[in-house]
Amino acid sequence: MKRNFKENAGLRRLYRAYQRAFRIPENLNYYSAEDFKAAERSFIRHGILYGDLPFPDLSHPGPP
Repeated sequence: MKRNFKENAGLRRLYRAYQRAFRIPENLNYYSAEDFKAAERSFIRHGILYGDLPFPDLSHPGPP
């Protein structure tokens, strides 16, 4: 990956979106600190590679 922010901005936004989607009270209270990091990383990796994870808190509506 290049180190140019403009070229990585979309990937960074996608990473943060999946990170926010994972950090819900149900997950925060369930995992230990070490397991939380591993589970979050796995969740984000799956979301970025396959793109089939839902976003519960998007601010814009989906396609009609």
